[in-house]
Amino acid sequence: MSLSALRRQDADSISAAFAHRPRVLPQAALRLIGVTALAWGVRRAPAALLAHSW
Repeated sequence: MSLSALRRQDADSISAAFAHRPRVLPQAALRLIGVTALAWGVRRAPAALLAHSW
């Protein structure tokens, strides 16, 4: 068996092993984006209130 065939076989077995698992990365990425946006909103809100209070 050639090296490329072995690699393809390994890749197929790995992808089959993870096929039944849910995709966690998109959820984690969205959570990180949401937390970051919330943190920036909280951080920027007092500055915006101070700018409009004068």
